[in-house]
Amino acid sequence: MGNLKEAFIIRPLPESDEFIITIGNHLATEEKFKSRKAAEMRINKTDWNLVSALFYALKEADKWVEENPELIKKTEKPKSFQEN
Repeated sequence: MGNLKEAFIIRPLPESDEFIITIGNHLATEEKFKSRKAAEMRINKTDWNLVSALFYALKEADKWVEENPELIKKTEKPKSFQEN
């Protein structure tokens, strides 16, 4: 998929003049919009390609931690969090 925002689908609500945004068959937001244009503007407020890059980086970091547990230094909890 070239542009992640293409994954969002704007759908009219049955028996209503409002619209919702879905990603696949899942509701992307509980927000309802009075027009298709308003829903498009909401999608366009975020650079979804940057969001997906962030998630990919986090996933890669998790994978690295799992593959290199000996390099992760175990730290003590701060005294304020330790049990008495």
